Amino acid sequence: MTRFAIVLYALALQAQTPVAVPFTCTAEDMEAAGMACPEAQPCPVYLEVSQVYGRAGKLLVTGNLHSESATLYSILLESDDGGLTWAEPFKRLRGATLDRAQFADDKVGWIAGQTMVPTPRDPFLLLTTDGGKSWHQHALLEEDSPGQLLQFAFEDARHGLLLLDRHTDGNRYELYESQGGGESWTLRSKTVQPPVVPDWNPVSDEWRARADQASKTFRIERRQGSQWAAVAALPVQVGSCRVAPASEPSQAPPVTEAAPQPDKDYVEELHLGGAPAKSTAKKKKPKS
Repeated sequence: MTRFAIVLYALALQAQTPVAVPFTCTAEDMEAAGMACPEAQPCPVYLEVSQVYGRAGKLLVTGNLHSESATLYSILLESDDGGLTWAEPFKRLRGATLDRAQFADDKVGWIAGQTMVPTPRDPFLLLTTDGGKSWHQHALLEEDSPGQLLQFAFEDARHGLLLLDRHTDGNRYELYESQGGGESWTLRSKTVQPPVVPDWNPVSDEWRARADQASKTFRIERRQGSQWAAVAALPVQVGSCRVAPASEPSQAPPVTEAAPQPDKDYVEELHLGGAPAKSTAKKKKPKS
């Protein structure tokens, strides 16, 4: 077998083995999502992939973890070796989802997101200036404000536009502009109909996530001419939520009766505190 064939075989095996996406559901998670999951009927938790983004040797997968009724956490997966190994460069946000990613160059990039529970609100951007090694969250509205980030685009590392849907009557669409790389935004217009946002950096069709029903995975694939080559697989179901079984009530240890002690014909001296008595002599009981 040639070296090239060996590499292809290794990549094929890699793409068949699903990447582990750990998830442990807590009682707090279920309460926050309003989920009732009895022990006998656990609620499955699934991965949803919003986008696969590749640039400068880096591969990003954005999305969320959700049940059939609620969004539980956002998720950001990153690979620097073509899908062989994966890490999570940013913490999971409860009740949120991550959508489109965009980079202006090899260092500066953004990811759109918002909280989805109970309804879309608190839209935000994740920003990086070191090529995705670290990210920080920038809120676009005051806390607990209704709104959904519909679209954003950056012309370069500084100038960008974004469109919010405030889910209100009347002028529900708000267009914002940034001249500071997304760290600050200025409201430019409010309209009944959504305005056109220039697509300065269109989504590439080089990468995709394809749901494979047979293996119950998302196949992360890269376009090679007219074909698609799988580079990794992510599980569709990552875990489940259920009420923890009730613990058995603890039982007190059985009381054992002390063995009867023989009568003594002497009295032992007890010394409370201080140095122990050196004498071991025992006094006789007085005769009655």
